[in-house]
Amino acid sequence: MRFWQKIFLLSLALMMVTISIVSLVLLRANHQGNLEQARQNGINAHDLITGSIQTTIIHDRYQSGDSFLPEEEMLISLNRLSQSYIRPTLTSNILNSHTTSVYLELFSTEEKIFSTLPFEPVLLTDSDKGRLNVFTQNVAPDQTIDRPELNLIGSVERLSIIRAYEQGHWLYVSSLITLENRTYTLVTVHDVSTIYDLLNDQIKLFADLMLGLALAAATVLLIIAIYLTRPIAVLRRYTSRFSRGEYNIRLAVGGRDELSALGHDFNNMAEAVENNIQSLKRMNDERTRFIDNLTHEIKSPLTSIIGFADLLRQAPNISDDERKRQADFIYREGRQLEHIARLLMELTLLGRSDFDFDIVDLHDLLEETYLLSKPTMEKYQVRLALDNQHGLVRVNLELFRSLISNLVENAAKASSPGQTILLSAEKDEEGAMRILVKDEGCGIPEHELEKIMQPFYVLDKARTRKAGGAGLGLALCEEIIRVHNARISIESKLEQGTTVSVLFPVVEDLVVENPEEELVDMDLPAVEDNIEGVAAEHENEA
Repeated sequence: MRFWQKIFLLSLALMMVTISIVSLVLLRANHQGNLEQARQNGINAHDLITGSIQTTIIHDRYQSGDSFLPEEEMLISLNRLSQSYIRPTLTSNILNSHTTSVYLELFSTEEKIFSTLPFEPVLLTDSDKGRLNVFTQNVAPDQTIDRPELNLIGSVERLSIIRAYEQGHWLYVSSLITLENRTYTLVTVHDVSTIYDLLNDQIKLFADLMLGLALAAATVLLIIAIYLTRPIAVLRRYTSRFSRGEYNIRLAVGGRDELSALGHDFNNMAEAVENNIQSLKRMNDERTRFIDNLTHEIKSPLTSIIGFADLLRQAPNISDDERKRQADFIYREGRQLEHIARLLMELTLLGRSDFDFDIVDLHDLLEETYLLSKPTMEKYQVRLALDNQHGLVRVNLELFRSLISNLVENAAKASSPGQTILLSAEKDEEGAMRILVKDEGCGIPEHELEKIMQPFYVLDKARTRKAGGAGLGLALCEEIIRVHNARISIESKLEQGTTVSVLFPVVEDLVVENPEEELVDMDLPAVEDNIEGVAAEHENEA
């Protein structure tokens, strides 16, 4: 059963039960009030009849001149008086004509000596009471032929009881009466069937009204249930589409209720899932491209090494010059593999290691980089210009040197002989230091800027291969920048050059009492002494 059907049926059932209970309570209260009013009227009428009987008996006794009327004459007087309380009927069938007549019964001890009841009462069984059982608490629970209203003892003045007969419902009111120095029990009988007939009519009317109300309420509740649960049905359809892979769908959400909040949550979930799936696809594509590029980069030097080694193995009688040339090929390709392995190891370690950071003056650090880069500049026949400013940065010295060296070397590879590369440091408005590496080289197409940070991604494979690159330099730079919580941005135009900007975070909460002790001292003379060794290494690689 669907949710809207459950809401509809439960709401309809709850409303019908509530209305039924309230209506039955009201009907019962009204019925009890009518019965109580009828009982009070019967008692009042009984008191009036009792006085009238006593007055009539006294009057007849004075008329006869006797001291006491005999019981026979007293009953004659009582019969004459009782006729005045019996109203004429429109039909001869007393069982079907409900009048306001009052019937009398007179008992001596428990023997009936006088009665004006025109029928012999026949008690209703419990099964005959049917739907009126809930309303008949005023009816004597034990409606046998016994007459409990005749047992007037003690200080009880009057007893009243209602009996359910096949001839209708009748109110019996009894009291003791003294006539001619003799004590009798007088019972007045009142027809209260109209009260129960009214109850029956009200119950029938209530049943008819309940049927109409149920139909009207069912229609309204059905519309409300469908309207209120419509967002759930829409959400279910969208969820079904979402489960089939349509991750770009979104719900049109309005309002501020719980279902609207659920719609917003669905949209947020769909967006998160779509972003995660796209991220996984990108990661998968990058991983596939990385493996393909790595395989290609390793395969080329391995093929060369295997080929030249095989030539040396199969031709032992070659000349010394040829053997040296082939050995040089094997050496260079081996160094290329070593270079790739070293860069991959550095990329792996950057993601898994913790580093020590020092606070240094960027001016001195770039002076060192400038000196160390001279062999590279001579190798590529370009000029390096330094525009330096003082400013503190928190860096790992080894990683920082690798970062600047890679950026400067990439700029040199992209430049033509005779062009100039600018290495500068500047301070922004918030006090953060920014490093700029600007070249006048070939530039990068705009659509390639988002890809150049990917491992093994190169623009010109032939040129990069010739220069000894593997496409891992910028990927390594990006990891170093991430470790330093810095930001990198690249601007480039074809044939106009490229500018790489690295912005380091501001060095905060630094109190320098003795600058010579706090800041790392850059030993520039020692750096100059080592330039010759670096240049020799470059020559060997060439």
